[in-house]
Amino acid sequence: MRILIIEDDIDLAETLQKSFAPYYTADICPNGVDGIYLAQISPYDLIIIDLKLPDLYGDEVCKNLRASGIDVPVIILTGDARLDSKLSCFNVGADDYLTKPFSFKELLSRTDALLRRIPKTTYVTTLSYRGLHLCKEERTLCVDNKTIGLRKKEYRLLEYLMRNAEQIVSRDRLFAAIWQKSELISSNSIDVLVNAVRKKLRKATKKKFIETIYGQGYRLKRSEDEPQAHCQ
Repeated sequence: MRILIIEDDIDLAETLQKSFAPYYTADICPNGVDGIYLAQISPYDLIIIDLKLPDLYGDEVCKNLRASGIDVPVIILTGDARLDSKLSCFNVGADDYLTKPFSFKELLSRTDALLRRIPKTTYVTTLSYRGLHLCKEERTLCVDNKTIGLRKKEYRLLEYLMRNAEQIVSRDRLFAAIWQKSELISSNSIDVLVNAVRKKLRKATKKKFIETIYGQGYRLKRSEDEPQAHCQ
């Protein structure tokens, strides 16, 4: 499962990211505008939002997420323990509220509790498209009865392309979905990653999956001689 942490205190955000690592995959974002964008283009199971962000208040971020149809659980973090502050967060759609300072054990417990409330049927543990079967839990890809191990970013690339199968995905959207802003990356990082995934696919199957749309981005495309298929 994936968590998005929208927190402008980088030290705290990175500490939470590392603490969540044994349990969940956590991405971090330092401001509300970019956080909303990431939540809209990437599938997250839970979002943690600091109330006092540099550009938008956390309740505004939550309100924007709900208005755009994102209904995953939201936890608000804040140093304001006043009842009115708590109620304002709940009124815009937050599911829980944690006052700073807090222990990670308590945050993890609340996270687990919220995720348990979601019916298990809503979780898609395997994405499938044209004979590709991407297992979220094992982070493996099965194709033509062969299992391929994937690195973290290779998995994210395929997951994002499969969730947007047959649609052109821009390089900017891929960068936002796969890399953290704090990471040092070169202009050809996407090309290198795509080529690495293509190389692994070529070893397992003769089918071509990832198409380059020059000047626009990439997409998973169906074969001309195959009926239209959709990721499920």
